[in-house]
Amino acid sequence: MLIWNYRQSRRWEANMLRTSMMLAAAGRERKKNYLLATEVDPNSRITVAKNLITFAGLTRNETAYVYDDFGAGHFSGDFSHVVGPVNLSATDDGGISVFWTLANDLGDLKTLQVAEKDSLWAYFIRSGADYKFAVREHNFDTFQQDIYTTTVAMVGNDYWFKVYRVESVGTYGTLYCEIYSDVTLTTLVDTLALTLTEKQDFRYLYYLNSYNDTNAAACSGTIGGCVVNQ
Repeated sequence: MLIWNYRQSRRWEANMLRTSMMLAAAGRERKKNYLLATEVDPNSRITVAKNLITFAGLTRNETAYVYDDFGAGHFSGDFSHVVGPVNLSATDDGGISVFWTLANDLGDLKTLQVAEKDSLWAYFIRSGADYKFAVREHNFDTFQQDIYTTTVAMVGNDYWFKVYRVESVGTYGTLYCEIYSDVTLTTLVDTLALTLTEKQDFRYLYYLNSYNDTNAAACSGTIGGCVVNQ
């Protein structure tokens, strides 16, 4: 259950202000307004504000997502996206939170996977005592991923993610995900990397998506701003 009190609200507002100042100083100007995105949420698990997405009790047996349509082939070369703060307030064993996805099709991520649709993800999953952040590439009927694992509980902590593709590294490019524990992106927790197996352009950017594989495990939390370069 997500508990949102005055102190948490003030902390989130302060973090968002620092994030905005940091991103502006770095010259990143395309901060997304979530109120302009499209929300699919038949079970009312998601609450959307301009710079915040809140999800409460989002399970693995339902379809729910928030996305923008950038047009066919928009993400066609190098890109850099900064997401944060991401804060998990509660998660069951097996709970999944997918807080960044690029794809060319609409649907929850299990549906896209079964349909063998290409996509790139950044997500959280709890597995027993292990807490994991990961990046994943789906290329037709195969996938690969890189995972950061810790037994330190991630619940209640803020994280920021810089996800970027460099097409000049490797035959088809390399996808990186830098994980930070501070708003200035200076305290690096880990860097994930995938040597991509295909050259793929993408149309849709998901800010939150579910993984509907009929598992009742739930996850709750918040996703702060998303700044898009390209």
